[in-house]
Amino acid sequence: MSEPVNRDVSTRRNFFEQVALGAGAAALLAGCEQPGTGSGASGGAAAGPAATGSKKLRAAFSNAGLQSTWCSLGKTTAELWGNLLGVEVVWFDGEFDPEKQRNKIDNITGDDWDFCCFQAVQIDSLAAPVRRLKERNIPVISMDTLLVDMDKMRETGVWLEVTPDQVFMGESSSRYLMEKIGGKGKVIHIGGLSAHSGAQ
Repeated sequence: MSEPVNRDVSTRRNFFEQVALGAGAAALLAGCEQPGTGSGASGGAAAGPAATGSKKLRAAFSNAGLQSTWCSLGKTTAELWGNLLGVEVVWFDGEFDPEKQRNKIDNITGDDWDFCCFQAVQIDSLAAPVRRLKERNIPVISMDTLLVDMDKMRETGVWLEVTPDQVFMGESSSRYLMEKIGGKGKVIHIGGLSAHSGAQ
């Protein structure tokens, strides 16, 4: 059996990864900042866009399905960061159905967005609407699962992929569980959605 995970090191690593991710998101959003509209600017956090006179950004988000705690917590986190950074986050629930998610994203490609962040229910299911967003010069960020294959991201209009280390998370949680049961007992192997690149 491999060495047990040092929980302090793992916790510190997770903390620094979260700080780096937050700083990266802040830098990305700061780079998208647009000149203000004076007194007509909408509010955000106290030191946000209203205080500085800049326009509040508007972003479309969609993830696989809010029935999942992972996705629900992701929405809460995005809205928290959006509030802190002066971004209006508009959410479109994927409902764990590629067709429903595709229809929702198809319907918003003509709207005004500063950027979009999508976690596709199924790889390639959102490729066509993402291409339409690219034609309108709207940046798209792929979250957690690949929107399209890595070698097709740029041509499709995906600016970057933000994803956790799925293998590390799986190995760490499995190792912890095995240690807790003393390496003996019955184990059930479950997976996520078959079309999710992390589950694959």
